[in-house]
Amino acid sequence: MEKTVDSFKNKNILVIGDSILDVTIDSKAIGLSLESPTLKAKQQDKHYSFGGAYNVVKNIVSLGAKCTFMTLVGNDEYRSILEGFEHPRLNFIPLYEQEYKNVIKQRFWVERGDHKYKFFQLNQGDKLIKDISNENKNKILQCLNKKFDKALLVDYRNGLLSGNTVNFIMKNCNTPIIASSQMSDNKTNYDLYDGAELICMNSKEFEAVKNYDFKSNWCITKGSEGSSHVLDKNTYTSPTIHVPFETDTCGAGDCFLSVLCLTDYMKNPNESLYLSNIYAALSITKIGTETPDFHEYLQYVKQNSRNK
Repeated sequence: MEKTVDSFKNKNILVIGDSILDVTIDSKAIGLSLESPTLKAKQQDKHYSFGGAYNVVKNIVSLGAKCTFMTLVGNDEYRSILEGFEHPRLNFIPLYEQEYKNVIKQRFWVERGDHKYKFFQLNQGDKLIKDISNENKNKILQCLNKKFDKALLVDYRNGLLSGNTVNFIMKNCNTPIIASSQMSDNKTNYDLYDGAELICMNSKEFEAVKNYDFKSNWCITKGSEGSSHVLDKNTYTSPTIHVPFETDTCGAGDCFLSVLCLTDYMKNPNESLYLSNIYAALSITKIGTETPDFHEYLQYVKQNSRNK
């Protein structure tokens, strides 16, 4: 397993997916308004973190691999922040559509005494993109003609991966595709990705589509119950990895996906699941979408390899 992790540095991944910018505003309660029962708070800090496909990309490069990332970026006050996402192993290619608005999630946290709680969340962004321009399709096509180990489609249902765009990518991509999508209004769109080498979903999404006759292989993440591959009608499973404490499950699925695309799940499905589970487990010991430390990950791989 250690050799597999070491091989991550030789991988080159193409990621096409939706971006999300998380904005966290920390404040301290200073009382109530005299005119109305309105909580007043003083801002203490404001920071940004990259979510959605950004989080997958962030973990891929942190694991030592090279990555080309294509995503929509809207022309608003957050554009420069989204375009400022840099890494020595990253080739970032922003796509622009006139009507697209960045998806921003602002979370307002208030501290009062010894307690801190999320008081309010404000989401903004336009998810209604029917199709991308021919100019952007040509940019995507240029990438699809290059050599990658895997092409990863990360669909947060925020506009980039519409039916037309997915069909275009599936038709023109010669690289094995892994697809991951989110449920929206309790509905899935995995039919768009049928024919991909692997479709990755959680257990709730799997229950919604398990009776469909897909041509693709499946990977199912099950939280505390581990994960499974269904490859060529054969099922492989791996238990969850226990960590000393759990802080935040946010981003664990993205971390799992980041390792998954760097492994050879077709030849070594059990190892693929196990390595992905370890990285996802480490992610829940971090706050938000903080990237697990690579050296800590490698130590866990060595330790669990001996104990397995």
